[in-house]
Amino acid sequence: MSLSDSEVKFLEAAVFYAKKTTPDDKGFRKINVTEMQNDSMRDLGYVFRAEDMNPLVEKKLVSEKTMQDKNVFVTCSLEDLEPIAKNWRFVWDLKKCLR
Repeated sequence: MSLSDSEVKFLEAAVFYAKKTTPDDKGFRKINVTEMQNDSMRDLGYVFRAEDMNPLVEKKLVSEKTMQDKNVFVTCSLEDLEPIAKNWRFVWDLKKCLR
């Protein structure tokens, strides 16, 4: 699996919002993608759209999107996502330095 620079940005956003949630009894965290979209400019400094989650769903880093009470949610394991985000951020930062 490989991630583009923009996909790493989306993954880091998912990690940021996953940290704000409480894990369920299996350790998974439910992220409100609608809330991410509404609060991303304030919290992250850029707009995150619900469609930005699609590459992460396709790569099975987060669950399929589900709809509940007019909100879109995904679930993920923060313990799995965080190291992936850090490692790929390191790769892309290193590539920028070597150009």
